[in-house]
Amino acid sequence: GVPVAMESKSASEAVSEASCPPTQRPYHTLLTAQATTYQEWQSRIMYFHWKKQAAAEGACTEMSGFTRLVASTDGKPDGLEREIPSFFVPCLTP
Repeated sequence: GVPVAMESKSASEAVSEASCPPTQRPYHTLLTAQATTYQEWQSRIMYFHWKKQAAAEGACTEMSGFTRLVASTDGKPDGLEREIPSFFVPCLTP
């Protein structure tokens, strides 16, 4: 697959910087998709709302990361990785 660099801080970095409660349980959101126009729009909408909710929760949000796992022809990037943290794998069916 083709990994794309993530811009977000690690959950532990965010917790220590914000003096968040020790009971915090950070999680990473994984969106599975195919490299199709329809699913690109769905991914954009989901990522927009994920970022909006994470920002609304502030520095102590448990929403620590987001990755779009994309099945594409030969595992090639589709261009949306410039907008959304993505990882590409070959599609197993045509």
